[in-house]
Amino acid sequence: MKKLVLFILIIFVAASAAYARLTFYLVDNFEDGILSNRWYVFDKISASVVPNPESKEEDSVAEACGDKVLKLEGKTSGWYVGGMGTILGIDGADYSRMVIDIYGSKSFGKIKLELFEKNGQEGTNENEKETKWVVEIPVLGKGFTRYSVPLSAFYNEDTKDSDVVFHGTNGGNISKLQVIFVSATKEGVFDCAVDNIMFTF
Repeated sequence: MKKLVLFILIIFVAASAAYARLTFYLVDNFEDGILSNRWYVFDKISASVVPNPESKEEDSVAEACGDKVLKLEGKTSGWYVGGMGTILGIDGADYSRMVIDIYGSKSFGKIKLELFEKNGQEGTNENEKETKWVVEIPVLGKGFTRYSVPLSAFYNEDTKDSDVVFHGTNGGNISKLQVIFVSATKEGVFDCAVDNIMFTF
């Protein structure tokens, strides 16, 4: 009887550990068909929820993107096009990666992911300070690409030191996420779609 109880206990602990590693925080998958007011969009980028682009070939990422994606378009005369952001307030210690699905186009370009970490103690002026952690990912040609970016790949933009990385595994409040869109040419257009923005273990 004792062996049976011990076996059940071991299974329970193992299942709990497995569950912990499957933890994720979904920022947005746009399946509700609208751009939630939790997002703010700025400068020369326009954003709208559209049907998932059809693919003639089997594409596991496209299938995971469901029926809707967020279409992003804009023009620039100086590389930078615009961006979007949302307030989060999650503990970086709970996750180790940020995931984003990108549907590219012939205009290419790149996306800059920005995580803002609040510093200082609550109720003090120090609480208003934030550290910005960044990483850049390319927008490839037509079709979906899934990026699973380790939080340790985000570096401190204030110091420009790529060796100083986000210490999510040691804690760190991710107060805000911003997604910045950059054209492939100084004077050009930006055109892509994004989906399944989330944090995972």
